[in-house]
Amino acid sequence: MVKLFKGVIVPTVTLFDDDRKIDFKANEIQMNRLIESGVNGLFYMGTTGEFMHMNTDERKQIIKWAVEAAGKRVPILVGTGSTNIYETVELTNYAKEVGADAAVVITPYYLRLTQEELYHYYRKIFKHTDIHILIYNYPDLSGNNISPQTVSHLAMEYENLVGIKETIESVSHIRKMILEVKSIRPDFSVLCGYDDHTINTLIMGGDGVIGALANIRPDVFVSLYKAFIAGDWESIREYNSKILKLMKLYDFNPVSMVALKKALEILNITRNPKVRLPHASLTEVEVRDIQSILEDI
Repeated sequence: MVKLFKGVIVPTVTLFDDDRKIDFKANEIQMNRLIESGVNGLFYMGTTGEFMHMNTDERKQIIKWAVEAAGKRVPILVGTGSTNIYETVELTNYAKEVGADAAVVITPYYLRLTQEELYHYYRKIFKHTDIHILIYNYPDLSGNNISPQTVSHLAMEYENLVGIKETIESVSHIRKMILEVKSIRPDFSVLCGYDDHTINTLIMGGDGVIGALANIRPDVFVSLYKAFIAGDWESIREYNSKILKLMKLYDFNPVSMVALKKALEILNITRNPKVRLPHASLTEVEVRDIQSILEDI
């Protein structure tokens, strides 16, 4: 089977207007900027896209808009996960209906679940849809860490399970996911979610990154990936150093999109960095610090 997803996939921010409603024009400007930078795909309605603050109708609006606006220029992945299995299935089938390339389904959150419960949750989804699906593993926020063994069992049963977004600090967990799942499904994509694990993941045999900092400097991530493919280690060190400096943007607020949107405003990419409640605005000192980080890259 052909590997479907690799390289640099950007989990995009969702830009809002003054009333904190979806600003489709602003989002299209950001989309075009990312595509023109050479990224390998866009992921809408992830954590960075504030899916957790949107109702089902808004999520459908974003999904449909993203597919149409992209016009097949890059693969479009969309987040469809929910603690409500029926909403997950509804959104996943809607993603297939409007032409998304894949649905990204986060593990259920809020309640801690066993591996058996996670297995049956995903099985239920696979039984009701045939769109390509990536599992979204983000244990720090969801409270649930899906194991390589559980993913392997699902991957053996369902060909439309094509990858996983591993937003996890443990390099060991990523390593085990790569070795175990790829041994039975070489086409399976393992993509890290933390930007500073990009090189670790690629060296271990993974396929790339779905990292939020690519919203800010997509050129750095694209250049890093190209350098890795070319075996240019001098350039790899250069671009990886830039990513490590950009990682400081995560230090300003426990929720990254607050700092990311402010960075986009500082770079004159958007004029409106608003986020939805309950997130608070940054202080003047934090804004100055973000500007210093961007000037250092």
